[in-house]
Amino acid sequence: MKNEDYLSDELVAAYMDGNTCAEETMLVIDRMKCDQLLQEFMEMSESVDSDLELQLNGRTHLASDIPMTAMAATATGGNLCDIQCEDFILKRHDIHFSNTVLEEEARRNEWLLTEGTPLYNIGRLLESMNFKVERKFHSTIEDISCALNEDADMIAIVDGGELIGDREKEIEEDRLIGEIPDHAVVVVGFDKVNEMVEIHDPQSENEYDKYPLEQFLDAWADSCHYLITIRKPAVLC
Repeated sequence: MKNEDYLSDELVAAYMDGNTCAEETMLVIDRMKCDQLLQEFMEMSESVDSDLELQLNGRTHLASDIPMTAMAATATGGNLCDIQCEDFILKRHDIHFSNTVLEEEARRNEWLLTEGTPLYNIGRLLESMNFKVERKFHSTIEDISCALNEDADMIAIVDGGELIGDREKEIEEDRLIGEIPDHAVVVVGFDKVNEMVEIHDPQSENEYDKYPLEQFLDAWADSCHYLITIRKPAVLC
C-alpha cells in the first residue's frame, strides 16, 4: 500500500459498518485486492466482532470501533516506536541490526508509512526473520501472564499519553476526541501480587518502567487490547 493511497481509519471503519457510498466501497475493495496484509487485518477484525459485547462487559461495540489502520507512532520518536520495539526484541535474542537498517527494510516493504506503522504491520520485521508472530484484539492480562511463562516476547499497543502524560487530560481527550492507540511498548513482566506491569518503552529514558495494572490496562484499552505475541523460531537466521 503506497503512502499516497493510505486509507483513513474513518473510511475503513465505515466500510466495515456498511456506511460507505459506492465509490468509497470500490476504493476499499480495490485496495484489498492488492494488499494481502489489509485483507488479513479485515478478516481478523470481522472474526472478533460477534464476541465484542461479552468481552467488553456488556458495552456494545461494532466492528467500526476496532482501530483498523491506526498507527503505532509517537511525535517524539519520529514514528519509529514499533521499529524500536522490534529492534529491542531482536537484541534480546542476540540479533543485532542498526535502527537505520531496520527502518530502511520496513520502508522498502511499506510496513512503515510516513504516519507510522499500521497495526497490521507490527511484527513484520520479526516475521521476516522467521519469528512466529500472533496478532490479537481483546487480549487479557492472563494472555500476557501465559506468554511470559512461555518466555515469549510481546508488543502491546497503547495510548502513550496515558502512561507518561497527564492522566486527567488523557481521560478528557478520550471523551472528547476518542481513543488513540498511538504507541508501541514491549511487555517484559507482570507482578500479579502487587499488580504491576513492567514494560520497555522506546519513548522513556529508562530501559524498563513499571506501571500499576489499572493504568496499563486503561492505556492498552485504546487499541481494544491489541497484543502482538512473538515466539522465537526453532533456528534463528
